[in-house]
Amino acid sequence: MSETAYYTRKNLIIAFIIGLIVGFGSYYVWDTAPFQSNENPKGEIKGNQGDVTGDNIENPSTNTGDENTITINNQPAGLRVVLNSASFESSVWVAVREDVGGELGSILGAARFDVGLYTDAEIELLRNTLEESKYHVVMYEDDGDREFDHKKDTLITRLDGTPITYGFSAIRIK
Repeated sequence: MSETAYYTRKNLIIAFIIGLIVGFGSYYVWDTAPFQSNENPKGEIKGNQGDVTGDNIENPSTNTGDENTITINNQPAGLRVVLNSASFESSVWVAVREDVGGELGSILGAARFDVGLYTDAEIELLRNTLEESKYHVVMYEDDGDREFDHKKDTLITRLDGTPITYGFSAIRIK
């Protein structure tokens, strides 16, 4: 291989790598822009929160377990869910689940919370919530291994055995 061909190939590879970095960086900035704006530093919802077709889940959603509480509002569709406030007197996993005809559906993501009070606590999801869809936030008691496994960790329920759920809708911001 000639020296000119070597440097041409080397420059092409470098340009390709730089292109990948710029492309992925642009996607990251574009995808998370609503939560990184200086005008909206806490990711607060702007716009009409009640503008969802179908049955709207009331805001805010606050249910009380034996010792743990969560408050959540409808929020923009995306790869994260923000709990307005939460209070935990035991360590729990908080999971986001789809609503399937009023029942708990697939788990989209979960985060572990230790004892304490939380404001604007985020749960990262494995896939986006969808506009005009309903979701539930539920709590699981950790089995002690500090790893989320919905088959081993216990869903926290009321005395009658029904899950304690906190409903919200994913909305479109106008």
